[in-house]
Amino acid sequence: MQQKTYFSSWILVILLGSCCSVFCQQPVVRSFSDSAFTNNRICSNDMLLQELRKDKNFVAREKMMNDQILHFLRPSAPDTLTLPVVIHIINQSPYSITDASVINGINDLNNAFSKSGPYASSPGADAKIKFCIAQKDPDGGITTGITRTTSYYGDHLNMDNEDARLKNLIQWDPTRYINIWLITNIDAEAYANFTCGVWTRLGVGGYATMPPGGGASDGIVVTGFGTLLAHEM
Repeated sequence: MQQKTYFSSWILVILLGSCCSVFCQQPVVRSFSDSAFTNNRICSNDMLLQELRKDKNFVAREKMMNDQILHFLRPSAPDTLTLPVVIHIINQSPYSITDASVINGINDLNNAFSKSGPYASSPGADAKIKFCIAQKDPDGGITTGITRTTSYYGDHLNMDNEDARLKNLIQWDPTRYINIWLITNIDAEAYANFTCGVWTRLGVGGYATMPPGGGASDGIVVTGFGTLLAHEM
């Protein structure tokens, strides 16, 4: 008789617990069919948003966020962002590369980013970014935006061990200029494969520091212009 009483009590506790669980969870837990889930969820979110917008603090935060977004979009700012670049030519014969060839290289870079010229039929889009060769040096003096340094670091550069040594030869403030080091070649492989007794090797034509910030070494090292510079930029 005592065992039956205990058993009945446990049944009652379980039932009460189940009922309490159902009653407590019912307001927040909903069951949706696959076909109706999306619509019900949207309705639920709309109702929640309506309730939140009764809170003055929430409304103020929402307005501040929207103002920041609109300010970031800068509707009154120029349509195209212009960024200054400086080209550092480093090799054992830096004057063999003319100013005209550098200017042509930057013009090609602008074509790539604006989806114009030879890139007009590409699947890309106009990035609304333009690059101009710097006209003022870090001290405010007039410059061509092209520097030339005679150094063997520009030939057969070891990108892992000699990157800092190359950039320490000459570098303008990376927070004010995009530094581009133009060298002859890089001793590195981007890809290597050995199949059927034949090696397939793909060398490195350039490299760049990655966002959100390259620090003191920020910039781009390339062995040429064209799509190579556009890719690294």
